This record gives sequence, structure tokens and C-alpha cells, in this order.
Amino acid sequence: MHQQTSLFLNLPTEVLIGIIRSCSNFKQALSLIATCKHLYLLWKTFSTSMVSYIGRNAIPAFDDALMAVRATEHAAAYYTHLVHVAKGLATISPPPPSRVSINTLISNGAAKASVYEAKKVLELKLFVDYSFYLSHHPTTATHLACLTQKSTSIPLPTECVYRRQELERAMEDACTHKSTSANASDDPEKEEETIQRDDEEERYLESLVYAGMYNFFTLSAILTNRYYEPFFTKNCIATSLREGYEIFWPREVSNDPYIAAAVDSGAPGIIDENTERLREYYLPMRQLRDEEVEYLMEWDVFNKSKFREMRQGGLAEAFDEVATYLCDRAKNRIKNRPAKKPTTPENGTQKQEQKVDEEGEGEYLFDISTAAEIQQMMILNNCYEVWMRMRERMDSLVEPVRLTHEKLLYALNRDDISLTTIPVVFHAIYGVGDAMMPSTIEDFRTHSYGPVPPNLQGHDSNGQPLKHTEVSDVIYQLIGKVGQELGDPGPGEDGGDAVRRYFEFGWSEYAFWEWIMKRRFGMRVNWKWAYVDNRYDDFVRHGRAFGGVEQFRKAIPGVVVRLDEEGTDQL
Repeated sequence: MHQQTSLFLNLPTEVLIGIIRSCSNFKQALSLIATCKHLYLLWKTFSTSMVSYIGRNAIPAFDDALMAVRATEHAAAYYTHLVHVAKGLATISPPPPSRVSINTLISNGAAKASVYEAKKVLELKLFVDYSFYLSHHPTTATHLACLTQKSTSIPLPTECVYRRQELERAMEDACTHKSTSANASDDPEKEEETIQRDDEEERYLESLVYAGMYNFFTLSAILTNRYYEPFFTKNCIATSLREGYEIFWPREVSNDPYIAAAVDSGAPGIIDENTERLREYYLPMRQLRDEEVEYLMEWDVFNKSKFREMRQGGLAEAFDEVATYLCDRAKNRIKNRPAKKPTTPENGTQKQEQKVDEEGEGEYLFDISTAAEIQQMMILNNCYEVWMRMRERMDSLVEPVRLTHEKLLYALNRDDISLTTIPVVFHAIYGVGDAMMPSTIEDFRTHSYGPVPPNLQGHDSNGQPLKHTEVSDVIYQLIGKVGQELGDPGPGEDGGDAVRRYFEFGWSEYAFWEWIMKRRFGMRVNWKWAYVDNRYDDFVRHGRAFGGVEQFRKAIPGVVVRLDEEGTDQL
């Protein structure tokens, strides 16, 4: 045995590194390097060249998750810098760059992940798994969780009925196809090939789902600081806005009886004027002043007219860069995707299918490559839906969101549930947030919720935690005061109510998606808060953007409201 071990350790260094790289997960790799000092030292020396390989073996869309981690850390560092400069506190030197390009986050020289980054990727995947679960159970609001059951950390307690029906329908189609083949019956090799092909398809689908969520975080992190910058200029109005919309989001609930009474009606506490004063803390913030509205409208992130000027270095340019990157990747993905194995010529179906495809080509609005780009944008939208359903779960109490946050924290603290914090960025928060989730799967199953307060950025000169500027509160009020309408197609054209308006400016999740769909593809799609168009609602919530691109290309006319071209077509 000792001789065999010696022979193994005498292998060339590059061979040993290759063996460690081939581990299917980090637990397996750590177990291997813990067997002897030589392998441990090898890991310490060359871990950066091994981590990404193991990560790709263990985690679907590892590189996309790595991009999201790096973009989030950049967003947090730059926002921290803005806060500290505004408060006259020490900041890092040199200061972090105000912009980060998506092309630099995982370029050739930056593709290798450190051990620290791999840990952050694992945490982010756990949060994504939590999010999918929350958006699917107990009420099925979206159908993305049921597409990730091979790789998720927290599987659904029961099989998704919708997913089972989809699989049964696919099996029926396969059986029908098989029955037309004279030579396909009872062939073990072909059965094995079919099982293997189905497994590959499911893993490919999982990769798309996870990549979509990570891309959504990356997009959010790259854009978020642009929405904060108007609050951190030297203009006195910026100071007024920043200080007027600052708030402290606690990370734990104290034993103060006044707080207990304020956040938990069933807790033993003191209810008097002090409790009422605490409750007032959670009421909506002050209204925007006229001069503040005028100031905000000078920025392209809050004014669609300014946005459409497409100034150099502006928001539109950032939108285009991110969209180009994601769309190019989508095209390459389709180009490098192995074609499905055709049916054998003996049964005659190959020729028949080719004929159908050729005849049907004219029925499609877009070619396969363009359809793949549109699919990439639709996938982002599907992933945003997951977040919205998760937020609905967390904000289900009929109180302002900050009081909901306190109630959730109080319940977790009361039940002695430990939390883990995972930095994430969502458009709707306009900043880096700490996703505070139960640390263990067991605790999550019994307390399947968790607040996402904005990330705290250090302490002031008195040692007190710094407050966070609530840009989202400003957005809500700005919409009410100067809502710039995209336009409503009117009753009957989309099956909706013309009274329900929606807006573009300020809402980065709306503006980015609608701008790209129109600019790159000439498409105008209904994406509204509390959706109006049933076709599109069904498409998004059932995750149908994740189907094969051929199938997706056929589905596009069912969700497009119209093409914004000369002689606009109604679909």
C-alpha cells in the first residue's frame, strides 16, 4: 500500500494537478488533498489553477456565477466608497473604479477563480436554490425550481405536477414517433442512447436556468451604482436627498420591550407612546420636493428623454454593452450546441422531418441565431419573475417593507435560527443587499423566508452603523409625480385594462429589457407590473423561454405584442 502511495505521489506535478481538477465537487477535492502533506502543499501552491475546473464539474454555470460574485463585490466596494466620501470617513486608496465592464469580469486572464471566490459562488448557488424553492413551494408561482432538481441543494418536497405533465407529453410524442419506426422497437442500445440524451438535455436546461439567475445578478450589479451616483454629488440637493432617504436596516432584534411590542403583536412588550413612536419609524418616508424632482430629472437613469440622447458613457451605452455580451454568448451557445441525432433513414422520418422544417422556415419571425438572442433576454425576464415571487412571500404582511423586515428578523431570532448573509444585487433594490437566509437546509424548511436588506457599509466616526440611502423610495415617488408613460395599447389589443399604466424611466429592470428588445429586435413586448397579457404571463411564469431554441422560435409570436417597424404588425 505504501509503495502504491509512493508511486502515486511520484507522478509528475501536472498529472497530480489534473487528478485534483477532475474531482466532481469541492468536498471530494478537499478529501483528496487531506490525505497527505504533498497534495496539500500542491493545493496551496496551485489552487487558483484548479478551483475553476472543480467548480465547473460541481456547479451548473459556474463561470456565470463567478461573474456575478465579482460584479457584486465591485458594486459593494464602489458604493462603500461613495458613502464614506460623503460622510468624510476614510476610504480605500486608490478608490475603486466607478464603472466595470462585463467583458473584464471573466476574460481570458481573469477566468481563474480563487478559493475565496469559489466559496462565494457556493453561497450564491445556495441562495438561488432557496429563491427557486420559494417561488415554487408551497404556491407554484413559477416553474423554474422544477427544472433544477438534479443540482439543487433543496429539492421540492413533491414532484411538480406541471413538470410531470410536460414530461408525459414529451414521452407520448416520443412513443408516437417510435411507433412509426419499423426498426426502433426493443433495441437496448437505442433505449440507452435515449436515456443518456434526455439526461444531457435536462442538465443543459439546468445550466440555462442557473446561468439566467447569475446573469440577472451580474446585470444588476453592473448597473446599480449608476442609480446611486445622483445622490452623492457635491450638489446641496444631492445631500438633501441622501440624508432625507437614509435608513438603518438592523441585522438583529434587540430585547428592548418597546421594539418587541412594535414588531410582534403577540410578544410581551410595553405599548405606550414610545411604541407608537417606533411604529412611526416604519411609515412611508417624506415626499419629494419640487427642486429634488427637477434635479433628478437631469439624470438619464431617471429621465427617459435624457436616456434616449444616448450620450457617451451614459446608461444606454451600458445597456448596449451588456446586451451585446449576453447576446453574443447566446449565439455562440447555439453554434456550439451539438445537433440532435437524426432518426435513421430506414424509417423514412428523417427525410419527412427535413421537408417539414424547410417548408416551415418561412413561418418563423427570426432565424435560429436571432431567436437565441431573444431567448437570452426572455430568460432574464423569467429569472426576474422568480425574484418578484420571492419578494411577495417576504412582503406578504400588510405593513411597510421595513416593518416586515423587523417582523421576519424577530421571528428568526425568537426561534433561535442562525442566518447566513449572501451579497446580491437586484434591480428593485438599487444596491447591494445581504440576503439573510437560514444557515441550514433544515432550518430553511421550517422557516422558508428571509429578508434582503441593503448591505451595511461600515460605521461612522462614533462607531454607529451607517445608514443606507433608499433609492427605491425615491423611485416610487418620482413615478407618482412625473410618471413618463411608455404608452398603453388600449383595451382589447392585449386583453388588458387600459387604466393600468406602466413606466420605463427609473426602473432598470424595465428599461434595460424593453430597450434591448426594441433596439436589437424591433420588438415591443408586454412586461407590466401585475401582468395584463395572459399569453405573456403564462409564458413567463412557466419558464417556457428555457425550451430548445427551435421550440422557442415557434413560441415567439405567442408572446410578442407587436413588431415596432414600419407597418407595425399586430401578433
